[in-house]
Amino acid sequence: MRAWAASLFCALVAFVAPASAGAATNGQLVAVGAPHASPRPTLRTLNLNGGGLRTIWTGAPYTDIRNPKWSPDGNFIAFVLIDAEHGSRVMRWQ
Repeated sequence: MRAWAASLFCALVAFVAPASAGAATNGQLVAVGAPHASPRPTLRTLNLNGGGLRTIWTGAPYTDIRNPKWSPDGNFIAFVLIDAEHGSRVMRWQ
């Protein structure tokens, strides 16, 4: 049931979010990167049932977060941060 809910959530995110947004799950939480269309891009987690939304990282204005991915052990999230000064960088949140 949880896998089905996570799949549905990721499909909805892909459908309604801009192309640069992304979502990933570790089997317990979903990580969602909100892109530069937001006032400040954020990396958020939420439970598979949609509750427990929590902002875990906020970027500077005019940056973009893409492709969040959980590590195989589920302990950290890697994502691509894009800004005009540094270009694309792989970041890690733990």
